[in-house]
Amino acid sequence: MKKCVYLTALIFLCVGAAIAAPKNAFEIDASKNAVLHNNYGVNYLNQKDYYSAIKEFEIAILINPDTQASSTYYNNLGKAYLDIGYPNLAEKAFKDALKYNSANFEFYQNLVTSYKKQKKMPSELQKAISDTKPQSKIIGGLILIESGKLEPGINMLDEFCFDEPEMILTKGIKAYLQTIVPDNIRF
Repeated sequence: MKKCVYLTALIFLCVGAAIAAPKNAFEIDASKNAVLHNNYGVNYLNQKDYYSAIKEFEIAILINPDTQASSTYYNNLGKAYLDIGYPNLAEKAFKDALKYNSANFEFYQNLVTSYKKQKKMPSELQKAISDTKPQSKIIGGLILIESGKLEPGINMLDEFCFDEPEMILTKGIKAYLQTIVPDNIRF
């Protein structure tokens, strides 16, 4: 009889422990871990610990590749490469960021900065002008502005806004234009 009581108590303890344990206790959430590594990378980048920042961004990308969230990780990786003087690696990272999220205006700005540091703006401007994709107008406009050709650059970005009024990106471009256009002209 004692054995039966002990066995019943043991069964209740095991069942109770199984019910009390979280259902996802042993699951690994890749997206949460990637965000965590990205945040570590941002902290390292702010501390100018570039090697650690780059490694953390690379880990975030490896954990959660090919998603819209990974576009932020690629962008941060590109910024780290720019900071240490590798604009060619930054260019690739910014292009990857745009591949997964083409609606973020900062990614375009960073890409053009990498072109400028590589002295590739004239050739990239020609590519942008000859390309028919709407986003090419963004790159072309930014290159023109960075080259000191403010009016044609503004016109190109404004043309994009006129052609694509419903895109999320358009709002960011309009806000940017407000910062560079003289006060007496408003979009």
